[in-house]
Amino acid sequence: MVQKSAREIILEKISQSKDKTLGKGTFFHSKSFLHEIGYSDVMDIVLYYISLQKDLDKIARISTSDFSDVLEKTTIDWAEKVEKQWGKVKTPRFYGSKETYDRPRIWSIALAWTPGPGPMGGTMSTAESYTVLRPGFSRHRHLIVFFKYPEGLPDEFGNWPNYKKHIEAMKFPKWRRKMHQKRLLTVLDLAESVCRRLRAHKSKD
Repeated sequence: MVQKSAREIILEKISQSKDKTLGKGTFFHSKSFLHEIGYSDVMDIVLYYISLQKDLDKIARISTSDFSDVLEKTTIDWAEKVEKQWGKVKTPRFYGSKETYDRPRIWSIALAWTPGPGPMGGTMSTAESYTVLRPGFSRHRHLIVFFKYPEGLPDEFGNWPNYKKHIEAMKFPKWRRKMHQKRLLTVLDLAESVCRRLRAHKSKD
């Protein structure tokens, strides 16, 4: 029996996902949530893809700080290639402005490493808060600890077994939308590129 690839597994799980897992309340069923694809939506697919790799025990031995660097470099390269495919979105020229311009939709992801405004260098960037808070893989020294974290331990952060359930319940139904299908394929390409860089990094050890 031929084993399914990581890409096939993810596409199948997304196609089989149901909106009922999105939870109670109107926000998670609203257009503002379901139609908007952000940095965490993309990275969640990347992490899920990595978790399905047969050589996970080898490629995930990378330090979480080096893994963050791999994500940044690979994602920025990828964002330049898929900018046209992702299209544009009307955006206010400044906060509260009625005047809008067509902003490349991929910018919110490509600029995820830019810190927010504030004193002493500003607030955490989107990418930094993702690595530290949720899923919080940077709480561990090595990426493999994040993926192999015991499911039974009550740790909401830095815990792949629990976060995986969050992705399946909250993100897969979102990606199921027809409007996201072409973008999803490009994200799977990104995930494969990340895995290639992880293997290249491992070969240097």
